[in-house]
Amino acid sequence: MTNVEAISNRENLVYKVAHFIQQEYQIENGVKMVLEKNIPIAAGMGGGSSNAAATIQGLSELWDLNLTDHEMNQIAAKFGNDISFFLYGGTALGTHKGEVITPIPSFLDKTLLLVKPDFGISAKEAYDCVDYGSQSDDWELLIKNRDVTRCFNRLEKGIIKKYPMIGEILDRLDSSGASKAIMTGSGSTCVGFFDDPATMMKAKKEFELEGYWTYCARILNRM
Repeated sequence: MTNVEAISNRENLVYKVAHFIQQEYQIENGVKMVLEKNIPIAAGMGGGSSNAAATIQGLSELWDLNLTDHEMNQIAAKFGNDISFFLYGGTALGTHKGEVITPIPSFLDKTLLLVKPDFGISAKEAYDCVDYGSQSDDWELLIKNRDVTRCFNRLEKGIIKKYPMIGEILDRLDSSGASKAIMTGSGSTCVGFFDDPATMMKAKKEFELEGYWTYCARILNRM
C-alpha cells in the first residue's frame, strides 16, 4: 500500500522487485509493505529507483537471504539501470548503462535548490527527446576538476525543445544567483547550485509564490 493511489498497483517497482525476489529464492512467506512517497513522481530524482533499491536491501534482511553486493546489483539491473546507484548512495560514477557504480569523493560543496513545475516527464519520453547528434561535455574533466560549472545533462536540450518551461526555470535559477543550473535526470525537476544560502532562500520563496514545488538540500559525502 502507498500514500499515492495512482501507483498503488502491481506495476509499481516495489511490487515487481518483491515478487521477483520471492519467486527467485522460493520464499514461502509474504510481506506487507507500506510505501510513503515524499518527492514528486516523474520528477527525474530517482524516486521509484530508490524505492526499488530499498526493497532489495530490506527483503534481503527480512527473509535472511544475505544477498551479496553482486547479487543485489544483478537484481537491480533487471528493473532499471539507475537502481544500483541507490544501493550505494553518495557521489558516484555510473558507467556502462549506468548500472556499474564507482563511488567517488563528493566535490559539490554547495547548497541546492530543487524546482519542479506542475508536470512530470517519464523516462521514456525524455529519452525519446534526446538529440543524439549533439556533442556532450567532457564528464572526465568534470570529475577531475571538481568544477560545478561543468555539470551537464545530455537529456536537457531535447526536453527544453518540447517543454520550454524547463529552459525558463533554468534561466531564472541562473539569474537568481545559481553558479550552475541543470535539469535533474529525465526531468521535470531543475536544480540550482548556490554558494550563498541566503540567495538560495530568496530564489526559493520567489518560485514558491508562483506555485512551483521547491526543496533545499545539500550533497552528502558518504565515502
